[in-house]
Amino acid sequence: MRGSKIFWLAGLVILLGCSEKKPTEVTITDQNQDRVWHVPPDSILGNVDVWFIPGTLQGSAIWLINGPGRAVGLDVTNADDRSTVYFGDGYTGAGKNHAETGTTIPIRRWIYVRVVVYRTLSGVIQEIIEALGAGFFDRLEDAWIEGVYEAKVYLDYGSGQSGVITSGWQDVTSQYLSR
Repeated sequence: MRGSKIFWLAGLVILLGCSEKKPTEVTITDQNQDRVWHVPPDSILGNVDVWFIPGTLQGSAIWLINGPGRAVGLDVTNADDRSTVYFGDGYTGAGKNHAETGTTIPIRRWIYVRVVVYRTLSGVIQEIIEALGAGFFDRLEDAWIEGVYEAKVYLDYGSGQSGVITSGWQDVTSQYLSR
C-alpha cells in the first residue's frame, strides 16, 4: 500500500514538473455587448487600464488609464504593419490618463498592444519622451526602460466573442534593450 502511494506521488511530481508553462492569460471584456472593449489591470501591468471605444461623437477613441505605480508608455499598432499606429502615447505618468479620439479602432484585424513600464525618471527625461511622438518605442534609451510587454489582440463583435488575446502578455523587454 505504501509503495503504491509513493509510486503515484512520484508520477504526480513528474507530471507537474514536465507540464508546459502557459502564458499569463489576459481577458478583453465587452460584457454588455456595447462594442466597448476593456483590457483590465492584471498582475503584470498593475493598474493599467486600456479601453477601445468605437463610435464616439469625435470618432473612435482609445483611452489609457494609468494607476499610481509607475509611468508607462503605450502604443497600439497593426500586427501586419507596425508602422500603422492607432494609438501612441510615449509617457503617461503615475495616476494620469490619456485619450486618443478621432482614431481608428481596427475591428476584425490583428493588432499589437504594447506597454513600456519606465524606471523612475527625471522631469527632463519625461519631457523628452513626451516629445518623441507616436513612434516613440524606437527611440527609447535602455536606461529608461524597466519592462516592455505586448499582446496580440483581435477585436470582434457579433460572433459571440468580445475579444481575443492569443498569447497573453509577453515580456519582450530583451528585444528593446541594447538594440
